[in-house]
This record gives sequence, structure tokens and C-alpha cells, in this order.
Amino acid sequence: MLGRTGPIMHASRMSARFDLFRNTPRVRDRIRTAIISVLLLVSLAMMGLLSQQTYLAVTSQRQLANDVLHDYAALAGDEFGRRYAQVAYSGFFPVLGSVAQVPLDTDLPAPEGLSDIVVESERDRERLSLSTGLARMLFRFDPDVGRLQVAGEALPNEASDFLLDHLLTATSSERTDVAFSAIHTQVDGEDYNFVHTSFSERSVVGFLVNLDTLGDWLDYFIERDPLLPRSLIDDETDVVVHGQLLDGSGRVFYEVGEEGRDMVTSSRPMGNRVPVLFGGITITAGLDRETASRLIIGGLPESRLPLVYGSTAAVLGAMWTVAALMMAMALVLLRRERQLAHLRADFISRVSHELRTPLAQIRMFAETLLLDRVRSEDERRRSLQVIDKEANRLSHLVENVLQFSRGERGRLELNMHAQPITPLVRELADRFRPLMRDRELVVTSEVDEAQQVDLDSEAFSQMFANLIDNAVKYSPAGEPVSVSVQGRPGHVLVAVEDSGPGIPVAERQRIWEPYYRAGAGDGLEIAGSGIGLAVVQELARLHNAEASVSESATGGARFVIDFGTAPELAA
Repeated sequence: MLGRTGPIMHASRMSARFDLFRNTPRVRDRIRTAIISVLLLVSLAMMGLLSQQTYLAVTSQRQLANDVLHDYAALAGDEFGRRYAQVAYSGFFPVLGSVAQVPLDTDLPAPEGLSDIVVESERDRERLSLSTGLARMLFRFDPDVGRLQVAGEALPNEASDFLLDHLLTATSSERTDVAFSAIHTQVDGEDYNFVHTSFSERSVVGFLVNLDTLGDWLDYFIERDPLLPRSLIDDETDVVVHGQLLDGSGRVFYEVGEEGRDMVTSSRPMGNRVPVLFGGITITAGLDRETASRLIIGGLPESRLPLVYGSTAAVLGAMWTVAALMMAMALVLLRRERQLAHLRADFISRVSHELRTPLAQIRMFAETLLLDRVRSEDERRRSLQVIDKEANRLSHLVENVLQFSRGERGRLELNMHAQPITPLVRELADRFRPLMRDRELVVTSEVDEAQQVDLDSEAFSQMFANLIDNAVKYSPAGEPVSVSVQGRPGHVLVAVEDSGPGIPVAERQRIWEPYYRAGAGDGLEIAGSGIGLAVVQELARLHNAEASVSESATGGARFVIDFGTAPELAA
């Protein structure tokens, strides 16, 4: 017992070592695949991080530039307010002061005659004449007696009543420290803005603002002193800056510059240090991005990507998505490459086994003949038949490998000519009957013996042999294999049917792929190289024929090669 156990254990250890050696390349492949997959995923993560940082850098730079432009717009708005204040100081206040200088016992003159009464020098008279252009009418109110004196343009009753009511209310409740006030009313769609002030305890003086002249004064001061420093805008205020003055209802009553397509704007209410018309004024100033780049050193940040690609976020997102898809494809291709490598390794192993079996048979029977161990002439003849049979089988296997190799390299060339198909099928069937073991090969034909098909005899023989070999492998022992030649209009069909388990519908396309092998249906592995049907399909394609598989009448597989007839091909 000990003598038997030792060799058995030694053999099992050797077998385990062989299995370990055989599986080592696959383990290495798995490790290599895992490392490459991890590196690809790390690269994808790094690209995503870099994309995020790039997006944050670009957006922060643009936000900083936008903030700078907004600050410049706010500066322009402040300067806009100062220009309005200049109008008040240079226009409103001189008029108010001059009206206050008119003696109480003297009637108020019209605005254009005010300078003749209160100013003596010609120069001062000219200046005051410019200021009085801002007034449509002058008024003086005596709070002690409630009398309102008006000179200049006549007021509608509604506007006059509004002014008087306001003055009565203001002087009775606000004997005040405020040097000026502005009130607004609207009569029949026309605006009436009054500016008044109290320079003494005895009277309140004021005037009705001429809005047309107000616009001219604003134009003058803005043209003289642009809303942004000249060093920044090169005297192109109207191109760069767009400003608006809006009344309390949001209606624009003064506008400077042209509004661009893409504006950076700033808005604020007018302060109360000067008379504010319309019951409240909102100052809005905007910069056009297209012309505002000169305000920032280096200009506005521009994307280095073509505008047709869209925004930075969209471009970076698209780039990251493409990178993710490419890496996913790389992983799929890597997995596919690994599968192909395993298929090739299995193919080499199967082909080696398929070649070793006939070689072993040939060697065994050749040694039997060489050592003259046969007991009769029948045994000698049987040994020679086995050698011939296995040599044919070996030749068939080698030819399959060669045909497959030529097909992969695109070097398969056929010598096609028209010849009768039925006699050729019978000849090949007779040649392969010795290889049928205990199975019967039945040949039937429904076409005329003289029906010709344009084909290569050797290539057709290879296809026929592969289909017969496939049918023999999958047919149960003792079951026949049928070969039929059938005619269709313009076509000849060569069919090989077996009585095996058949081919599932889901696998009827995959069986034509190289290295793919269908099971026997009972969990058993069927010997074979996995390239026979691939060779059949490639040779059929070169014949302009079609190879297909379906279910036979007995539930097995029915392989068909559909040829065009020679007359149709010639036509």
C-alpha cells in the first residue's frame, strides 16, 4: 500500500504544480489589468480635480474682473450724481440767491430780467443769465400774510394750488434749518418741479425748473468732466459709459451715452444734499463689457477656447465626460484584450490537444507495424487504415489552422470555376465516410446532376469537412448525419443536419466567431479548436455565399451554405 500511495501523492503534487504554472500567466494578467484600471481611474479623478480647479480659477478671475467693472460703474454713478450737484450749485443756488435779493417791496421780475435788478457787473450779469435759463417762472411767498407772488410763465391752477398748499404747510410746520427743498407734481401729463429755499424769516423764494435747460446743463458738465477719468477712457465717455436719471416712477428723464448689449450696471438713489427733483431720483450708470476692457490692466480675461464650444463650465464638463468615456472604453478594450488573450491561450491548448491525439494514434500503430506485433493480415490492414484515418484528420486540423491564419491576415485566395455541385458532394461524402465512426452519412440531392456552382473545390472541401466534423461531434452515437443538396430559384443550398442538441437561438450568431464553442447541452465539454465554423463563414463569404444555422426536423442543428448558381453569377 505504501508503494502505491507514494507515487500517487507525488503525481498529485506534480499535477498541482503544473496547474499553478499554467495559471500563473492568468494571475499576472489579472494583476496587470487591476493596476492599469486603478491608474486609469486615478487619472480620471486627477483630470476631474484639475478641471474643477481650472473652472474655479477662470470663474474667480472673471468674477474679480466683473467686480472691478462694477466698482467702475459705481464710480461713474457717483460722478453722475456730482454732475447733477454741480448743476444745483452752479445753477439752482445762484437763482435762489438772486431772487432772495429782490427787495420785498419790489415786484418780482421774470427770470430773464432778474440779472438786471440784482447784479451790477456785466460779467456777473452774464453768469446769472445762464443760471436763470433753468427757471421757467419765479415765485416769492410771504408766510405772514400767506401771499404768493409769481413772475414769468403762468401756472395752471392745479399746479399753483399745489405749490401754495405746500408752502403753507411747510412754513407752518418746518421753520427749519434746511436751506432748500424740491417738490414735484404732474398736471395733464406735464411735470412741474419747484425748487425753493428760505433765506430769511420773512419770505420763501423759489422757481419752476426748466427740464430742457437742465439736460443742457448736465450735458455741459459731463462733457467737461467725464464720468470716468480721462486717463482711463481717452475722452470716449459716450462710448464706454451709459448713464440714466430716473424719476420716482422709474421713468427716464435724462440719458447719456449709448446702451450696449452686455452692460455692467450700478444704481443708487440721489442724496439729499442738493434739491432732488421728481420726488426722488435714481442714478444708474453702466459700462459696456466690449469697450470696458481698457479699464482693466490686461483687459477682460478671455477664454482660450473657441466661443463655438460654449461656456467654460460646458467645455470642461464636455472634456471630462469625453475623458470618462475614453477611459471606460479603454477599460472595456483592456478587458476584451484579456479575454482574447485567454481565448488564444485556450485555442493553442485545444489545438495542441487535437494534434496530439492523431499523432499518438499514428505513432502507436506505426510502432506496432515496425515491431511486427500484428497477428494477422487483417490487423495489419486495420492498423494502416487507422494511420491513414488519423493522418487525414491531422491534415484537416492543420489545414483549418492555416486557413484561419490566412483569413485573419486577409491572404485567402480562391481559384473559383463553375462545376457540378452534386457529384462533388457525393465524392466528398465518400471520402469522409471512414471518419464517421459508428454513424451513417446519408446524402440526398434535389437538383440536376449537371447543375453547376461557381466555387473553389479545395475551399468547398474544407467547409464540407468542418461541417461534417461538427455534426459527428455533436450527434449521439448511432444517429445518422444527413447531407442534402437543394435547389431554389437562382440558388443551390448545401445542408448538413445532425441529431444533436441543436444550437440555442441566442448563440446562433456567436458560434461563427473565432474561438467560440457551444456546449453539448448536457454540461459536457466537446473537443475542438473553436475555429472550424469561423473558417466556414470566411470561405462562404469569399464564395459570395451565405452560411447560416437553424433547427433541424429532429431538433438538432441544420447548417446551410447558400450558393448562387453559375448562370446567375455569369449574368
